[in-house]
Amino acid sequence: MARSRFAEAIPIYENLLKAYPGNPGLLLDLALAEEMAGQPARAIPHFESVLKVQPDNVPALLSLSMARMQLNQSREAIAPLRRLVKLEPENFNAVGLLAEAEMNQGLF
Repeated sequence: MARSRFAEAIPIYENLLKAYPGNPGLLLDLALAEEMAGQPARAIPHFESVLKVQPDNVPALLSLSMARMQLNQSREAIAPLRRLVKLEPENFNAVGLLAEAEMNQGLF
């Protein structure tokens, strides 16, 4: 991951998850690798799994929202972005993404 070799990191995290199933840290790392490797659809279920056990996980909320936006799923990005903005109102990236998602849905 540190060398931006995201596609190569995916099978490593998958193997680690076989040894430590359900580990939210490893699930998050796998999802991040998938998203950064250009596979946002594959990453979404993993981000959602992390959020089931850690609903206020800021990196998972932001990355899930970004993956949804990459797939033109702005409606589905709104709820996690609202949660993120509630947790971190000073996070201008999240506020901007929320505004974009809401505008895409005609929510002014």
